[in-house]
Amino acid sequence: SSLNIANDMIIQISKLLIGLGIAVILISGLISYLLAKSIVKPITELTQVAEKMADAQFKVRSREYKDAEIDKLSLTLNYMAEEVTRRERIKDDFISSISHELKTPLTSIKGWAITLKSYENLDKKILHYGLEIIETESDRLTNMVDDLLDFSRFTSGRISLVKEVIDINKLSNQVTNQLKPRALNNNIQFNISIPEEKIFIVGDMNRIKQVLINILDNAFKFTGNGVVDFLL
Repeated sequence: SSLNIANDMIIQISKLLIGLGIAVILISGLISYLLAKSIVKPITELTQVAEKMADAQFKVRSREYKDAEIDKLSLTLNYMAEEVTRRERIKDDFISSISHELKTPLTSIKGWAITLKSYENLDKKILHYGLEIIETESDRLTNMVDDLLDFSRFTSGRISLVKEVIDINKLSNQVTNQLKPRALNNNIQFNISIPEEKIFIVGDMNRIKQVLINILDNAFKFTGNGVVDFLL
């Protein structure tokens, strides 16, 4: 019996199987390419964003992704950039602030040094008071330098306050007497009005003192040769 019919069927089946095999390979390859592209492309984009952030371009932000893990990585990169930007801003503000505040004790020290130096027969009480201010401001200057060195507390928001009972009248007298030489050197009429009755508050003496000094410092700065009134 002839096998031509059987051979033809085998050839047709072989062609069909080969065609199906080729189709499966093409479909598998296409799916693999699409899957690889869906993973590789976001990773490539995130790598580019990370490289820009490493180059201090912290305004760059990564986009959102459908894949949960990749989207989480993207959000983490964005959060990191925001934190670095925030800390840089805090650092700049801190350095600007501390630079201004460092000038105040230095000005007081220099002012009283000039005052004590300019008088030959200086009253012993004034001499003692001037030296006391120089010593106090030197200690405060040291504390400011310590704050500057311990910048990590400011970036994390952990600023320690030394709370104590403060005689605000006495503190105000110290501040005004400390700034009198500056007012005199700047031709400013410095009027002071502090009540005699004692006023006590609870707070950080050095920081309250810095607030009072900053207020008067700004008043001197924008007054010129005018009058500055300090009323407590």
